[in-house]
Formats: sequence, structure tokens, C-alpha cells
Amino acid sequence: MFKKHDTILHFMKALVDFLTGLFMVVFLVVGIVLLFRSIVLGIVIICVGEITVFVNFLICRLLFSYLYDIKLIRNKLYDIQDDKLMSIINDEK
Repeated sequence: MFKKHDTILHFMKALVDFLTGLFMVVFLVVGIVLLFRSIVLGIVIICVGEITVFVNFLICRLLFSYLYDIKLIRNKLYDIQDDKLMSIINDEK
């Protein structure tokens, strides 16, 4: 009944995980390249970039946790058994 919405949520979670890793690597490479021009600028880019990406990752995880809780409540209201959703929630604990 709600498979389309669940699929989009699982896809978005995987996309956020992929983009977080990608941006971490990009900021690291850009910071290393800038280290050759200016040591201070390179260190600032590495530190600020990595911290910003990590905080964004934590905020996204918090939002996904909120959405998974809503899905659990929805499933209980409609008496729907979703093993994939339960496995994702149990993996995060």
C-alpha cells in the first residue's frame, strides 16, 4: 500500500550516505591541494569542510529517524508488517 513512499525514503537515505562520503573526500582533496598554496587556507578548508559535512550528516540522520518513527506509527495504525523497515531500524541501534 505504501511501498512507493517507503522506496523513496530508502533511496534518499542511501543517497545521503553516498553524498556524505563524496563530499568528505572532495573537501579533503581540495584542502590538500590548497595546502600547497597556503597552509592556513588548506587546513581551514579541511577542518571546516569536514565538520560541516559531518554536522549535515547528523542532521539528516535525525530527520530520517523522525520519518522512520512516523512510518512505524503508520504501520501500527494500518496493521502493516514491514520487515525491511524493522531491519533498518534495528541496524541503527
